[in-house]
Amino acid sequence: MISETRPRHIVGAYAASPAEADQDEWFEALAGLPGFAGLEMAYYDGLRPHGDESVLSRLRPEWDLVLTGVPCATTRSRTDAAYGIASPVDEGRIAAVADVRAMFECAQRVHDRVGRAAVVAVEVQSAPNRVIGTGTTDALAASLTEIARWEWGSTRVVVEHCDALVPGHPSEKGFLSLEDELAAVGRAAQATGRPVGVSVNWGRSALEGRSAATAEAHVALVAEAGLLAGLVFSGVSDRDTAYGSAWSDTHLPPDTVEPGSLLTEDAVARCLKAARSADLAFCGIKMCAKPDTAPVADRIGILGEALAVLDRARG
Repeated sequence: MISETRPRHIVGAYAASPAEADQDEWFEALAGLPGFAGLEMAYYDGLRPHGDESVLSRLRPEWDLVLTGVPCATTRSRTDAAYGIASPVDEGRIAAVADVRAMFECAQRVHDRVGRAAVVAVEVQSAPNRVIGTGTTDALAASLTEIARWEWGSTRVVVEHCDALVPGHPSEKGFLSLEDELAAVGRAAQATGRPVGVSVNWGRSALEGRSAATAEAHVALVAEAGLLAGLVFSGVSDRDTAYGSAWSDTHLPPDTVEPGSLLTEDAVARCLKAARSADLAFCGIKMCAKPDTAPVADRIGILGEALAVLDRARG
């Protein structure tokens, strides 16, 4: 549970991670960030970007962790129309559930390694990509019902909302709508008696609606449903920047670092206000670093500024 009196934040540091040769310096610097509580780590056939042992050997027992399967769901659903836990095609749904099972087993390895239940949440995504496939609420509910029945202990199962397929502009992930995800989560929780939550990534919601207001609306909707389990601030821009093209999921820092970013202190404050009563398993940031050759100190500086914006926005 993220403390409201002494805020500590999860950092999606894999997006800004340097080369393997710099990982010892990187993890040491992460530990020194004010308000640092732990890491959101990407999972796809192992912990990204440098593999299980690279991460596990450097973890500290007191750190909390969140595992996200977004690289697996995104990569596989772009080439396989049937792949995803929301797929109505049995073969594709079963394959995706098996990948979530691999994340479950990874969480157990983490717990064994650090000596406690450090993984506070595992985030799953409502693939398939609806540009080439079709996802359904029924299929997602069936998958979540199966997944929620595993022996997770204190680890929360969380649907990470990614930008949905909407008419009028291209999508990045193109998964189910937030409303469909909320319906499936509710059905799974009712069927199993176990809590299933939803997390919101600010940048992905903003690019879905082409507006910062969409992110705030998504946070409010999930919080009002009593299902908000996670909140991650990651920037996006309505113009091309050094981080990538307009309306792309490139994890921009806040506007105090990248002036083209729509992620402002005021935008963060509005979302935190909308989420204030939620029982969050985690709250934090996910930022990329540019240029790709940036030294560890510059990467840490970007993350530190983003954490400072988050703290100031809390008021």
